Parts: sequence; C-alpha cells; structure tokens
Amino acid sequence: GITNLGVMMIDSVCSPGRRGTVGACLAYRGFDGVSDQRGAKDLYGRELEITQVAVADSLATAANLLMGEADESTPFAVVKGAPVKFTQEEVDSVERQSIPLDECIFGPLLN
Repeated sequence: GITNLGVMMIDSVCSPGRRGTVGACLAYRGFDGVSDQRGAKDLYGRELEITQVAVADSLATAANLLMGEADESTPFAVVKGAPVKFTQEEVDSVERQSIPLDECIFGPLLN
C-alpha cells in the first residue's frame, strides 16, 4: 500500500571552518533531491535567481541527527511528512546534486 517512498544513502561530513558533523546524501531514489526555487517570489515579492534547496542533504542531516554518531547503533531513520516531490523517474543523484565550478559560489576559490 505504499505509493510514495524515497530512499537515501547518507554519511556524516565535516565542513571547512565549521565545528561538528552534519549528514550528507550520497545517493537517493524516489524523490527530487533538489528543489529549484528560481523564479519563485521571496517574502518581499522579489524573484529568486539562485536558490535551489538541497532537499536530500537537508533530510540527511535530520536523519543523521536522529541516528547518532557514536554507539547508538541506529542504522536507519524513517522520515514521514517531509516536503518532497516524489517521482518514479530515474535520477542520477550524484549528477543532480553537483554543479559546474563556474556556477558554484566557491568556484573562484577552487580554480
């Protein structure tokens, strides 16, 4: 009876200049892991030009928090009611989450 189901493989990661770990989605299936908000209006009626929400990584961080980092022995988390767009389309999650350096805000630092 399950009609909408998404699955993610996640791991914890560290960010430069930030204390602590967060979850990151390595791969996903069954939902759109990036929500493109470009063209939508912000609170002041201005059109968003850049915003794309990392849905899969946001869910991975929440799941990582619930599963723990130490001896909790919690190998998976079930997330219900998340604001995701389910899809049956095959998605290359690595390609979908990655962007070319010329579009990346950190691109100039990496060249």
